[in-house]
Amino acid sequence: MQRVAKIAVLTGLVLLIWSALFASTFRYPFFWDDFHLIRSYRGPEILSAFHGVIDPDKIETPGLRSCSILLYNLQGSLFGENVIAQRIFMIVLMGAFLMATGMLLLEIGLGFLQVMIVFVLFVSSRVFASLVLWISLSQHWPLLHEKSHTHSRSSCPFFG
Repeated sequence: MQRVAKIAVLTGLVLLIWSALFASTFRYPFFWDDFHLIRSYRGPEILSAFHGVIDPDKIETPGLRSCSILLYNLQGSLFGENVIAQRIFMIVLMGAFLMATGMLLLEIGLGFLQVMIVFVLFVSSRVFASLVLWISLSQHWPLLHEKSHTHSRSSCPFFG
C-alpha cells in the first residue's frame, strides 16, 4: 500500500507541476486534424470502426484504430468542444497511465528513484505534451531556445 501511495504522490506532483507550467496553453484551440473526430457518434458509426476505417467522415487516411473512436466518442459526448475540459480529461488519463506504469516498474524491480526519472522523462517528452495539449509541438519546442535570443513578448513564454 505504501508503494501505491508513493506512486500516487509522485504522479500528482509531476502532473501538478506540468499543468502549472502549461496552464496558459489550456485555452489554445485544437490544431491537429483529429479535432473533427471528437464528437458524439451514432451506434452504426462506432460499429463500422471495428471493421473499417476509424473516420466515418472519410477525411482521414484509412486505418483500423477502433479503440480510439470509443475515446473520441466519450470525449465528444462528455465535453463537446470545451478545450479546457478536454485537456483536463487527458491529464487524468495520463495520470492513470503514469500510475499503472509506475506500479509496473516497481513490480519488475526498479527503485523509486528510477521510476521518478522515467516519469520526468516521459512528462517532458513531446509525446506527452502533444497528447495532453493536443497541439503539434514540433514547431514550438525550438521557440524555448529562440526566446533566450530574442526580445519578443507573448502571452505564453513557451509557445510564442
